[in-house]
Amino acid sequence: MKLGIIVFLILLSNSVFSELPPTQKSNMIILSKLLHDQAALISWTDVENPCSWAGVTCNTVNKTTSYVTKLLLSNKRLTDSSFLLPACQIPTLEALDVSKNSLSSIPDEFFTVCGKIQGLKLVNFSNNKVSGVLPSFADGFSTLQSLDLSHNLLSGIVGVQLEELVSLKSLNLSFNSFTGLIPVKLGKFTGLEQLQLSTNSFQDSIPARLSDYTNLTILDLSSNIISGNIPTSLSLQQNSFVGPIQLMVLNWVI
Repeated sequence: MKLGIIVFLILLSNSVFSELPPTQKSNMIILSKLLHDQAALISWTDVENPCSWAGVTCNTVNKTTSYVTKLLLSNKRLTDSSFLLPACQIPTLEALDVSKNSLSSIPDEFFTVCGKIQGLKLVNFSNNKVSGVLPSFADGFSTLQSLDLSHNLLSGIVGVQLEELVSLKSLNLSFNSFTGLIPVKLGKFTGLEQLQLSTNSFQDSIPARLSDYTNLTILDLSSNIISGNIPTSLSLQQNSFVGPIQLMVLNWVI
């Protein structure tokens, strides 16, 4: 019985005394209001403890302080992207997942504010309705490792918009309407491990420069308008390609 009381007191102590810094708590309350205003599937009611909210992950650094590290807002019927500004004002944020919603745009403030977060590793906007050209990630995002913009309405050419992503390991631009050449300027370093570009309208041949990404283990170029040969410098034996290689249609030589 005494042991049970001790355990209960420890749990109670953690819930009472481990709190967010005032600025983070304020941002989370603003975020909650913006989400409720658009009738999203959010039930954040305990304003005293945002770390208890569904989809919110916090990291407790000591007995008195916690920090928000993840906002997982997938499939919440979000339509208005105004909530992204207070979300980006959380300097300890490591992961932002807003996939499977109905967002039609990403505001400029997202790139100027979220780009300054030192520690943001994952951004997922997949399965939304984001349209227009691929925005530039040149302003910051130095720690971003995973970027997923698949299943949207993006179009145009993928040029230098992603060139400054020095930590990028996984990029998914599949199921959009991108055109032009297969992009090769995907971060200043060659640490890319997964590149998924399927179901777009990329044209021409596979660039030999893709072989510079020596850590590449997944390369999906299916359902594009690709022709020519597979570069000899791109070793199939050291990769795990996704999707069929249509030799008859593409006239590829292995």
